[in-house]
Amino acid sequence: MNILVTGLMGSGKSTQAKLLADKLNLCFLRTGDVLREIAKKDTPKGREVKESLDKGLMVDDAIVANLIKERLSQDDAKNGFVSDSYPRHLVQIDYFDPNLDVIFFLNISPDRAKERLLARGREDDREELIDFRHQTQGEKIIELVDFYKGKIPVHYINGEQEVEKVHQEILSYLK
Repeated sequence: MNILVTGLMGSGKSTQAKLLADKLNLCFLRTGDVLREIAKKDTPKGREVKESLDKGLMVDDAIVANLIKERLSQDDAKNGFVSDSYPRHLVQIDYFDPNLDVIFFLNISPDRAKERLLARGREDDREELIDFRHQTQGEKIIELVDFYKGKIPVHYINGEQEVEKVHQEILSYLK
């Protein structure tokens, strides 16, 4: 089973994707971790990814798709995965379609998402970058979800609830 948990940055999608992957014994595909790992490397691709991440920009779709395709070819992903952000928008599907089975969209206000991001204190969680990412990524996520509607199940979850309540609601759709 291939599952996408999506929403704004700070909606709890990584937390929920990890919980779900652990519960279902599936690969946890955290695109941000894949990108940050590549950004540490002193290679042309590593420098390009690092520059995009530092500026709060989306990494080139072809690069992301190839990295994800490579990651999903590993043994731990053979039974499926739970992704927290791939695909993030429609163009990425043109490069690599992960054959999703279900999507969970975590609804959260941009202000609440920003509070969560600033509280976690990660280096790339600067207020101006958060605002920019929410503005640019929000519409693309909606387009992606709209594309999949009618093709696969898409479930909208209140992401402002407690972590366990969100998790239980997601699980209720998988029974």
